[in-house]
Amino acid sequence: MSMWNEKGKKSSLLGVLLIACVLTLSVLSLTSCRQVIFLVPIEETDENTSTAASPYIPEDSAGLQDILDMRTKNPIYIEVPAYAEIDLQEAEPLTVPYGQDVRMVVNGSISLGNGSPGRTGRAIDGNDYDLVPVSGGWIPDTDMTLITVEDGAKLTLSGSGRIGGTIKDNPSRNLINVKKGGELTINGDITFVAFPYGTDSEIKNSTIYSDGILTINGGKMFSTYRTIFSDQNSTLTIRKGVFASVASNKLKTGYAYAVTGSGTSYINGGTYYGLQGALAQIGGNGEIKDATTKVSTEIFNYIASVDASVAEELAAFYDLNVNTEGHTHESISEGEAFHGLYIAGEDNTVDKIVVSGGSYYTDGASGYGILVGNSNDGGLGNPATVLITGGDFHSEKNNVVKCAVAGEGGYGEGFLQISGGRFKGKDASSIGIRTQDLAAGYAIADTPDADGYYAITTSV
Repeated sequence: MSMWNEKGKKSSLLGVLLIACVLTLSVLSLTSCRQVIFLVPIEETDENTSTAASPYIPEDSAGLQDILDMRTKNPIYIEVPAYAEIDLQEAEPLTVPYGQDVRMVVNGSISLGNGSPGRTGRAIDGNDYDLVPVSGGWIPDTDMTLITVEDGAKLTLSGSGRIGGTIKDNPSRNLINVKKGGELTINGDITFVAFPYGTDSEIKNSTIYSDGILTINGGKMFSTYRTIFSDQNSTLTIRKGVFASVASNKLKTGYAYAVTGSGTSYINGGTYYGLQGALAQIGGNGEIKDATTKVSTEIFNYIASVDASVAEELAAFYDLNVNTEGHTHESISEGEAFHGLYIAGEDNTVDKIVVSGGSYYTDGASGYGILVGNSNDGGLGNPATVLITGGDFHSEKNNVVKCAVAGEGGYGEGFLQISGGRFKGKDASSIGIRTQDLAAGYAIADTPDADGYYAITTSV
């Protein structure tokens, strides 16, 4: 096993073997010796010797998988130190198996290896990128998932390192897959960067895909498609973190929202940057509270304020995959930016989402601060129900609120009830809230406040 921990501990199994030799002397015969072996039953010794203060430090990817494969009932503590670069080969992704509880601090990096000899990439502006042509676009050569959290497994990630290779060095499409029954918790300031695209499975077109329990208490997640996709059977909890996607309708690789939930979602904080869109719920139920969404043509400036080097990588990907000649990340148009918050039954029925607090913004020409339902193009077009009790909603160039009227057969219908919050559209007449969107006993203020928002007030 290629591993060691800070105290140089080695794992071992101890056993007890009692051997008795009984010599029986007979006065009438020759001496005889009989060996009698007694096996004393004992409990199997747990080989895990790691602690939070004395974690295992893997020497390479094989050593890391050896640690993950330990059969132990105790949590396994692992550290990837700042100097360490764990390079995974395509045939050897990491798996957290059933029954394991892994607590891993990543201060170094975990990414794909250097690739195969003879791999060809794309040169632009004098730089070579490790991407290959697919469907007219330039994407990572591999669809390998770096880490899979199996059913019955738990993985906690923290630290200040990076998961996912750079665009110049064998980047990844998908970083983590949490299977049904698996659990992933993210803490600290760890950075995730992936380069998925929208013509493949949900798993492969997300930085992190979850069909289990995903809890995010921090970190920075960047993507060329979705950063998070939480599927129908999943539970997503976000308390903190930055999530950014540069997916756009101007890209051959497709468009998407930075974070998309389809199961049960509890959003209580976090900052979400998007071009096509920031935060979406396309099925299920839950709560959205105190989130900050910004959908803007200035997306790369927002990302650069968080991580300038990642902004450069995403800009390079954008420029490689534009579908209009001469268009670049420096000439993003208003038609690329849509909704700050999007709730529609694209994947299944949205039973109820309660929005209370936060800020939801777009500067897109066709974008809304919040869009409920979608009778034009919304996947399955199931109903979506939203209750707004607070928060600031702002659309710079359009109505701030849109609740879809049902199409044929009830397709894409939205149900909206507002009993709080502030709303600001492009002008005083562009709020977009209909009478039926207001909860009983509530009205829109006659005049805006000092910030230009119209507040929801009681009507008595």
